[in-house]
Amino acid sequence: MDFLKKYRKAKKRCALWNFILNCEHEIFYEGAVNVILDGEVNGVVDIWRCRKCNKVHADARLVGEPKLPENVGTGVMDDLKKWGILVCRSQNKLEWSVLPAGKEYLHRCEVYGDERLFIDDEGNVKCENGHEHAFLFIEKSKNSSLVVR
Repeated sequence: MDFLKKYRKAKKRCALWNFILNCEHEIFYEGAVNVILDGEVNGVVDIWRCRKCNKVHADARLVGEPKLPENVGTGVMDDLKKWGILVCRSQNKLEWSVLPAGKEYLHRCEVYGDERLFIDDEGNVKCENGHEHAFLFIEKSKNSSLVVR
C-alpha cells in the first residue's frame, strides 16, 4: 500500500513537471524594481510572470533608453527567487545586468574584457580572473527599489 501511494505522488509530480517544461506561457506584467546608483534611478527591472506555470522572466531598462527591446518579456523563464542583478565594479564605473542565478555566463566588461562568471544559487559570483562582482537578488525588492553600492 505504501508503494502505491508513493507511485501516485511521483506520477502527479511528474505530470506537473512535464506541464511546466512544456508550458505555452501566458505572460503578464507583474511588477518592477527601480535600480538606484549614486542616489539616482539608473534603470528599472521589469518582472514578467506566466499565468500557467508561475515562472518569471526579468528585463532591464536603462534610464535614457526610450524604446523597449523587441523581445521584452519573452526570454528565459525561471523562478523569481533566482533572478538578480549582476553588478560589475570596473575602476570608477558600475555596470549592471539582469540574470538568473545558478548558471555560467560570458560577461563583457569595459575594463577587463570578456570573462567567464558562474553565479551559484546563493548569489556567490566566481570570476575566472578574480575581479570583483556582486549579485543582488530582486525577489524582495519587487515594486520598490534596490540600491546598488
